[in-house]
Amino acid sequence: DMSDAAVETWLLYHLRIGVERLYMFFGNPAPDGTTAALFERLRRSAASIAGDGQAVVLRELNDEWWSEAQQRSRFFAAGAEPWVQLIGVLAADCYAAGGGGEALEQVCSDLALLDAFEHGADWLLRLDAHELLYLPTAEHRRDAASFFRVVPDDVDVLHFLNHEAVPESWVSDDCFRDVSLFKPAVWFLKQEDDDWPQDGASSELRGVASGRSAGGHARPMEAFSTSAVARTPTCCNSMGLSALEFDGV
Repeated sequence: DMSDAAVETWLLYHLRIGVERLYMFFGNPAPDGTTAALFERLRRSAASIAGDGQAVVLRELNDEWWSEAQQRSRFFAAGAEPWVQLIGVLAADCYAAGGGGEALEQVCSDLALLDAFEHGADWLLRLDAHELLYLPTAEHRRDAASFFRVVPDDVDVLHFLNHEAVPESWVSDDCFRDVSLFKPAVWFLKQEDDDWPQDGASSELRGVASGRSAGGHARPMEAFSTSAVARTPTCCNSMGLSALEFDGV
């Protein structure tokens, strides 16, 4: 679990680089009211720096949220493909067991995607709480939108590779502030003449038939292959995309 301080830093960082809408889902609701206190803290921090058009959506995975998820998510839609419905079944099992699990995360991503599409979003990136979006140049890290504006129109999905954090201390209340060393993703180190196995991994940007337009954690989300947001799959040259991963810090 991430500390409240780290969660706040995660939020402020992505607002400062210009992310327009942040959807934050919190599992395992706390019975002692600490989640409500954290939400209030995050709202105050966001209000202090959020610009015009920026918004933060905080959702606690409680019974009210679960009822809404079953009504809205495409994983519970009548007539959906069997594999889609299977994710809904697995998500129900995860929720009944107290939250967590990849299937439940997919439901959260689906709800965020539906809301983002309603608000006219062009890109949606899924990140875990221990990951930050880190763009290639200082200019783009000051204005994330300027990076996405130069992505070719025929690219649907950007594949982000992780640089894993190397902790410098056994204890950290806010890993995003305390950690400064990272192990680069191995595919960023590949040279043109390297004879590595071609197992499908690549440091290229790949457009795939998926409605998830900005890949995260190096995993495409085929569950969102809808005509509403998918475009013709293509490829373009590497642009050094990465996400910083602080898992295990």
